[in-house]
Amino acid sequence: MWTPLPQQQSFNCSLGIFSKGTVMQEILHNFGLYHGWKDGVEYDDSSTAMGFGGSCPSAPELWRLGWATPLVLLNSSSFPLAIYEKFILPATYVGPTGVMVKIQPDWLGNQAYTKNMYLALRAKAAGDRDLLDQFNGKLNIHELNRFFDNRFLPGGDPKVSLTGALDPGSSITRFDYKLHLLVGVFDKTTSTIILTVCRFVTGPNECIFPSSPLSPMPPSPWSPPPSPPNPPSPRPTFPKSPPPSPLNPPRPRPLSPKIPLPSPPNPASPRPPSPQSLLLSSPPNPPRPRPRSPPSPFSPPKPHAIELGSSFTEFAGPNVGSNKSFRDPQAMAIWVNAGASSYASTVTAATFTTTITIAGQATQALLDIMVDDIADVFINGANITTVKWGWRWSGDYTNRPIKINLPVGTSTLSLRVQNTGGPARVAAYLSSSDGNTVLTRTNSAWTYTVG
Repeated sequence: MWTPLPQQQSFNCSLGIFSKGTVMQEILHNFGLYHGWKDGVEYDDSSTAMGFGGSCPSAPELWRLGWATPLVLLNSSSFPLAIYEKFILPATYVGPTGVMVKIQPDWLGNQAYTKNMYLALRAKAAGDRDLLDQFNGKLNIHELNRFFDNRFLPGGDPKVSLTGALDPGSSITRFDYKLHLLVGVFDKTTSTIILTVCRFVTGPNECIFPSSPLSPMPPSPWSPPPSPPNPPSPRPTFPKSPPPSPLNPPRPRPLSPKIPLPSPPNPASPRPPSPQSLLLSSPPNPPRPRPRSPPSPFSPPKPHAIELGSSFTEFAGPNVGSNKSFRDPQAMAIWVNAGASSYASTVTAATFTTTITIAGQATQALLDIMVDDIADVFINGANITTVKWGWRWSGDYTNRPIKINLPVGTSTLSLRVQNTGGPARVAAYLSSSDGNTVLTRTNSAWTYTVG
C-alpha cells in the first residue's frame, strides 16, 4: 500500500507488503502522521515504523495519535529554574498514561523557542518487541516543530526528529534548550528509568539538587526552646525537697539491727543506683555530639566538574573532528574551576569520576581522551594506563582509543589528571566496541576530588 499524504486513503501496492514496519507506516499516514527524521534526513529514525524501524511509534507520534499521554508537561510556569527535578519514567509500551516527558522550552524566548522536546524510555517488550537494541532500555529524545505540536495543526509536517538515545548512567547538556539531563539506572523489573532534569540560564553549574539534608537543621533550633521550660518547672521543686532531706537522717537512726532486714535492701537499691544513675546519665551526653554530625552529610557529596566548553573548541587540532580520531562534540572539556582554559594550578592533581552500568553480559568499550597534560585512567580502582595530550599535532593521539573491559553491573571510571603548567582540562568519551554507541562522556555530571 502507498500513501502520498497524511489523512488520505492508502492504495494497494505489492512493495513492502510483508514488512510490518512498512504496513504500519502506510496505515498511520491515514491518521495524520508524517515520516520520522534524524539529523535532517527523512525516514532516518529507526526507532519508529514512521522511519526505518519496525516498532511502535515514537513518543511524540504516540501523543499526536492520542494513544499516550505525558507524565508531566514542563515549561517556564511548571519547571523551576536551576533546580533538578526527578521523575520515574515508565517505558512507552506500558502506556497509555504518563509514559513521556514533554518539554515546551518557552524560557528561550519567542524567537529561539521553535521546537518541543519529548523524552521517553523505550524497552523491547509487547508492541515494542521488535525495537532495535540501540534504543532498548535507553532514554529516547525527539523534537518537533512547536507551532504544529502546541496547536495540533493538521496538514503540515512537524518533522518529528530523533536527536539521541541516552544510556542509563549517562548525561547530556543541551545548550540549545538550556537543559541538563541525567539518566539513572534502568529497572528491568518495572520497565522504568529515573530521569533528572534541570533548566539553566548560562550553564549546568547553576543547577542544584533539592536540599534534603538542610531539613534536619531547622529542628535543631527548635530543641533548645523546650529545654529551658523543663528546668524551671520540675527541677526547682527538687531543690525544695532538700529541706525534707534532714528528715531522712532520722531514718538512718532507726537503722537498728531490727530493721536491717527490710532496710538494707532499701538503702542498697537507692544508693547504688544513684551513682549508677549518674553514670547512666552521662551516656545521654554523647548523643549531644551526635546532633553535631548533621554537618557530615554535607561532606560525602563530591563537587561536580565545571564545563569549560565543547571538546571541539577547547582541543581544536588535527586529531579532533567528526571524521578524526576524537569525534564526539558532546564530550565537554572539564576542570575543577572556571578559567582553567587559560591557567590552572600545578600543585595538586584532580580526579574526575563517573559510573557506567552494563546489563546482560560483560563488554569491551573504547575510551577516547584528550588531556592537558597527563591522565591516569582507572576502572574500579585499577590503574589501566597513562596518557598525555592528544590534540597538539598529527601523531600525538597515541595509545588511543583505550580498550576497557566492563563487567556486568555498575563500574567506576576515574581520570586522575595532573597539570604540568598553563591550562588544564580533560575531555573523554567511552563508546561501545563498534564505536556506534556512547556509554558516557565528560560533562558536569562527573564528580571530582583534589589531591
